[in-house]
Amino acid sequence: MPVSQNELNIIVMGDWGNNKDTQKKTATTMATYVAKTGRPFNATLLAGDNFYVRLSGVLDYQWQSLFEDMYDANKLAMPFYVALGNHDYEQTKAQIERDYARKNPDSRWKYPAKWYRVDFPAKPAKPLLTVLMLDSNKPKLTKEEWAEQIRWMDAELSKNDLGEWTAACAHHPIFSNGSHGDNGVLMLEWGKIFKEHKLDFYFCGHDHDLQHLEVKDWPMSFVIAGGGGGGTTDMRRDIRGPFSRKLYGFAHLQFFPQRVDVRYVNGSDGKIVHQFIRSASGQVEIVNTTGRDKATTKPLRAIQGL
Repeated sequence: MPVSQNELNIIVMGDWGNNKDTQKKTATTMATYVAKTGRPFNATLLAGDNFYVRLSGVLDYQWQSLFEDMYDANKLAMPFYVALGNHDYEQTKAQIERDYARKNPDSRWKYPAKWYRVDFPAKPAKPLLTVLMLDSNKPKLTKEEWAEQIRWMDAELSKNDLGEWTAACAHHPIFSNGSHGDNGVLMLEWGKIFKEHKLDFYFCGHDHDLQHLEVKDWPMSFVIAGGGGGGTTDMRRDIRGPFSRKLYGFAHLQFFPQRVDVRYVNGSDGKIVHQFIRSASGQVEIVNTTGRDKATTKPLRAIQGL
């Protein structure tokens, strides 16, 4: 279908590139799900931990097997915009991922800079959605880079050419019920900017699960979609919600001028496990949900990823 000016369809997924059956199944489910919707999809946002394996370079065969062939080029004929996770900074993978994008401009793999902005639809049209693709790996950036990124975020969100909806996508959660928990650094250093500019969505991964959190005094909806294939872990908390499940899968966000429909898709069978609508005024309505997994009785094992 032709891309509409009044509808956007975005996939969010993180924590995927391990070449295990869990990645393969989730990738197949994603292709089947997108095809069945009959809608035009604009992009997939990759929320980091793109490769758990070692990469030898831009010619490594695993680019083909873990990405190009893994995600059906016919059914998933859309750009994949990349943010880096902590595992992407192992060995020299961060530079390789950047080099691959530069040397393969026709690939769906898009990673132009450590942090960058994407508008949907692209200019000169008035965007419906503006996404800031960010690098949350503070220990891997210099102090100057981290400060520069924060200044850039503030400057971009201050511009008058933003979309009707604004979002940020990075690897690490600000809040999470999962094994890694909340991130105080991002709360303090990014949260102030996001609150000031009334960000609508924060997308991330890192915790290998699916979560939708609404947090008091925070204007945005938190969408955690770290179910791309990395081994799932138990929940450390269950008192926040409305949704947090130890599942493989991804999130589908359907943007319209006055509302966004968000669906969480089980990577095993393609079923919708949680759905909500966010209005332009920031009101959130739960359409249906499978709720929250109980918190583990062995939180140390969850923290260790066991």
